Amino acid sequence: MIAILVIYIIQGEKNISNRNHALRMSPDVVESGNTPPDPLPINNADFKSVNVGIYLDGIETFSIKDFY
Repeated sequence: MIAILVIYIIQGEKNISNRNHALRMSPDVVESGNTPPDPLPINNADFKSVNVGIYLDGIETFSIKDFY
């Protein structure tokens, strides 16, 4: 009986989490308590191209054992 209750509660929490995640990912919905974002430009000509990258320094001394 307790196991069924626990499973029911966990499933409900999972459903709430999935719904909140969908709201966060939706460009048309604003989460409660948050300010709506600025609207996107109508045409794609206003977007600028951006290059993103990283540099890895000291990778030869990287050790996972040192972090745990």
